[in-house]
Amino acid sequence: MEFEFLKTGLIEPKPVGRSKKEKTPIEPIWNRYLLLSQETISQSIEDWEKYISKPESRSDDYYAAKNWNIVNREQFKRGKPAEVSCSMTVGRSMKFKIIPKYIWEVKGNDKKIKIDYSEKVGAVIQKEHNVMATLINFQKILSILDKESEEGQIFWKQAINIAKPKSKKKWYYNEKADLWLEKDQL
Repeated sequence: MEFEFLKTGLIEPKPVGRSKKEKTPIEPIWNRYLLLSQETISQSIEDWEKYISKPESRSDDYYAAKNWNIVNREQFKRGKPAEVSCSMTVGRSMKFKIIPKYIWEVKGNDKKIKIDYSEKVGAVIQKEHNVMATLINFQKILSILDKESEEGQIFWKQAINIAKPKSKKKWYYNEKADLWLEKDQL
């Protein structure tokens, strides 16, 4: 019997087991976390715009965004203006501690804001009408952040700490590649 006619149209068998994934090159920590931070602040700006523009339903479906959180939720539900904690982040959640500390100095009826540049914090409390401007300014800071600046160095150190793998393997930080590598990859 001739079975030559079967050769055309035969389906190749699928390999057994898992296929190997192509290794995509890992981007350096600086680039990866700066992009992630910029995406996070953009999403938070969008979330604030959507949330604050719907006063009738905002107390029902409240959620905090990555870069803002309403501090006085109960009073806000009753119609008071929101007091919002605004922050920049390294990546998605770690507060980027470069904001000087603002302190209210009260003497009698006089109230003044005093700025303490020696202590850096990751968040500042703003009134509802200043939140959008604050978030946009944070976005601008992240868009021009330079690796060589003091703020850039703080950002980079925080990003390096966040990026360190959590596995039990031995890791070391390779400054030239800006990546965490396994000890056996020396």
